[in-house]
Amino acid sequence: MARSLACELGAHNIRVNSVSPGYVLSKMTRQFLDKYKEEGGNLEEQWSGQNPLGRIGRTSEMRGVFLWLAGDGATFCTGSE
Repeated sequence: MARSLACELGAHNIRVNSVSPGYVLSKMTRQFLDKYKEEGGNLEEQWSGQNPLGRIGRTSEMRGVFLWLAGDGATFCTGSE
């Protein structure tokens, strides 16, 4: 989808990229995981096991890529995942 939009909007100098980091621990996901755990499940363990690092990502780990994409260093980057 990002590639398609980038092709359509590039002529208007609009860049389109996407970031798909997988499971990231935020306030919203923490509430969801805690509720799931109360019901007897351990979704956090399952999610962590699906990642090569064996853990869920942190929101602070996403900052760099978002700052780069929004900044002048990525002015030629469009249609990328």
